[in-house]
Amino acid sequence: VEVQQERWALLTERAALLQNATDRDATWFQAEARLDSLENERKRLFAEVAALKEALRQKEEVVVAKMRAQVVSLEEKLASGAQTLAGAVAALEGERKKVFDMKVELRTHASLEENLASKATQLHADLQKAVEELGTTR
Repeated sequence: VEVQQERWALLTERAALLQNATDRDATWFQAEARLDSLENERKRLFAEVAALKEALRQKEEVVVAKMRAQVVSLEEKLASGAQTLAGAVAALEGERKKVFDMKVELRTHASLEENLASKATQLHADLQKAVEELGTTR
């Protein structure tokens, strides 16, 4: 009976060890499956990040192209505005020259009018003197 009990104890212990080994194997396989799953998730995430980076790069190219087009358009408008402004400045300069010339002409006319008025006054005085002299000689 003792031998059988000992044998039974050894069989029970062996069964427990086998169960532990089986449990460890199952745990190991679960861990490997989890690692495979995590590795696949990591690869998927890297692929997603790469796709997002590419999409961002393409969007950046589109935005940069639009901005460059806007810059070119603004530069063209600025150049056109600068030409218009230069034309307006030249026209104003021409008008300023005309006004200056008119002022000079007006001053000249005023000076001539003063000279004429002075000569007319002198002629009038000379005429009066001549009339008086004629009146006294008669």
